Amino acid sequence: MSDVELKDGRIVAIECWDFDDLKKHTLDKTDSEQKKHRNIMFDGFSYYGSNTIDDLIDVNTDSYSKAGDLSDFEKQEAPNLPNEDYHWAIVALHNEKIIGVLICQWTNNRYFPFWLYHMKFVDVNKEFQNQSVAAYLVKELDKAEFIVNSTLITDDCPCRYIKKSSGIGRPLWVIF
Repeated sequence: MSDVELKDGRIVAIECWDFDDLKKHTLDKTDSEQKKHRNIMFDGFSYYGSNTIDDLIDVNTDSYSKAGDLSDFEKQEAPNLPNEDYHWAIVALHNEKIIGVLICQWTNNRYFPFWLYHMKFVDVNKEFQNQSVAAYLVKELDKAEFIVNSTLITDDCPCRYIKKSSGIGRPLWVIF
């Protein structure tokens, strides 16, 4: 966790949350009327909303707990959990309210025949856009323990992010 100063001087906390933390926060903020509609977004966001949790649970991937021979980059400390228990979010908080979120989903993507983190999206509340919030969320990946010895891909960039164990140096970006 770290506190950062935005361009306009406001202070924002950047935190790394596991899927349960995100789920609790998201479901607490979703009223019963919103739960009836799949694509309700939280005020000020383009992607982050009540559908976030459903989309991360309802994915077309194999079960990690049943995966066979795994490379060092695919191994998790607790290998018998449901896939969604390995998902992570990096959140930006202002006055204890989420103002930015970066979602990393644990999956065996159709383009890569191995388990990895897929950066689903980065979303910033419109009130905080153009203040470097998204940049701080991405920079926090360098500190995130969940990605040590794992691979991260994005949809918009044909690259692979491999962060070796902490203290060995900077992350490695490999362009395909």
